[in-house]
Amino acid sequence: MDVWNLDVNDTKGWIREKGEFMLGLCEQCIGDSLNSRQKSIIDRCVRKLYTEIARLPIDYIFVPIIEDFYELLLEQPEEEAKDIALSLELFVRGSLNIFNHQTNVDVDNRLTVYGIRDLGTELSPITMLVMMESIQQMIVENGLECSKSLSHTDSCYDLFHWRNSYFSVYNCFELASIEDRALMKGKVDFLIATEFNRDVLYYSDIVGSLVRDLHCFVIQCNTSQFGDSRIMQPTESILKNMVRVKGGKSEAVLTEIIEISSLRKQQRESVKKYANPKPQKKAKEVEKTIKFKNTPPGFNEYDIMTRENGYDLIVPAD
Repeated sequence: MDVWNLDVNDTKGWIREKGEFMLGLCEQCIGDSLNSRQKSIIDRCVRKLYTEIARLPIDYIFVPIIEDFYELLLEQPEEEAKDIALSLELFVRGSLNIFNHQTNVDVDNRLTVYGIRDLGTELSPITMLVMMESIQQMIVENGLECSKSLSHTDSCYDLFHWRNSYFSVYNCFELASIEDRALMKGKVDFLIATEFNRDVLYYSDIVGSLVRDLHCFVIQCNTSQFGDSRIMQPTESILKNMVRVKGGKSEAVLTEIIEISSLRKQQRESVKKYANPKPQKKAKEVEKTIKFKNTPPGFNEYDIMTRENGYDLIVPAD
């Protein structure tokens, strides 16, 4: 968070977003769902911490760490606050306090690698939360310079062209926006959906719609704690899940081949068929030889040709 540009009224919603993050962090540390009293205490402490920072002279502003929040909890009169602080103690003053420090990572590097393989079962969920918040903050900051990205209102997304494939990455809550998902229609061969969410049924419905609406492969990545990681393709329902993993405690790597060239070919043929409809009998014969579903209405043939020829897709920002 850019603490140097905070305001006490939280007009940009940064403190509110940090409060939501701390709710998730505390829930992971406690190991159970939070009740309404605990949520109110956590929100109160987060707001107090950041509004006090916002009131400081510019030379005295600092980036807080978990221990600053921990000490505020201890100052609260409720017993629930002491219980929350006790659950955090292992991660603040105990042996798992690796996040209770200022970062030494240069987040302005063009490439940032998150290594979580060697983390234990206690740290893994918290690490995922911290990692996702870091990625979200990068998205927000990149949104200020989105002239070469796909944008919609206050959202900004990168379109990657790598080894003759086109893809984008959506982070959890971003998938819930119909308008933001539609930005990639016709422009990607596959979309990566990163998640850290227990509501797998909700996101299952979203990616099930997305794979058809965007007519692309979808790589859904959720933590093994909640499960439902998979690779999907825009085919009939019985075949759309190429690989699907419920979850588990052991690490595993599963691979699958996605037929990008075949998908582009079918998209081109499907768009041409819509533009020049043939007799129904011939259309059915064509469909039997293609395993992918037809493209949705409004699919742009120019975008397909651009991907097939390996050109850069130039999309102006809003």
